[in-house]
Amino acid sequence: MRAAVFQGLHRPLAIESLPDPTPRKGEVVVQVGRCGICGSDLHMSEDSAFGKHPGDIFGHEFAGEVIALGKGVERVAPGDRVSVVPLASCGHCPTCLAGEPAWCDRMALQGGGYAEYATSHENQCVLLPKTASIADGAIVEPLAVALHGVMLSGLAPGTGCWCWARGRSGSASPAGRAGWARARSWCRISRAIRRNAR
Repeated sequence: MRAAVFQGLHRPLAIESLPDPTPRKGEVVVQVGRCGICGSDLHMSEDSAFGKHPGDIFGHEFAGEVIALGKGVERVAPGDRVSVVPLASCGHCPTCLAGEPAWCDRMALQGGGYAEYATSHENQCVLLPKTASIADGAIVEPLAVALHGVMLSGLAPGTGCWCWARGRSGSASPAGRAGWARARSWCRISRAIRRNAR
């Protein structure tokens, strides 16, 4: 497979040919159809605090088609179209079973979307409805961030609010907040998007 591979801090990614991945127990292989470029990916290539190493493959906002299954996989099948949640977790502990994988002791950030194929744990795969495209699946994660912000805000019906955002994902967040807020009749949204000065 071809992949955009991290070469080290402050260096551009390089396109390399790598072996196709093989799923381990509980994993699937996803043929990546779409992957977003997140500001976090840019920060990871510039700061050692993220613990990234040469050879890593970035890309956590991705969706595609399941093409191979590891042993024990039951929730998805080859041919299923999925969005991959970027939080790898065990899937079995109380926090995972409560839908809170970020608090799992084994939580790690998922990458791999900058390649033709990526492995993922079965519990990270969200089946896409027939009405959603693979491109729609690739923006599930940034829109989930926006929904999380709405849920944490405590906004009541009719409350005014202001959303301020920067960048591609930031721009999607107010749009997502506005859509969910209108759908839930939570608030009237005024949106300002600050463009980066160049």
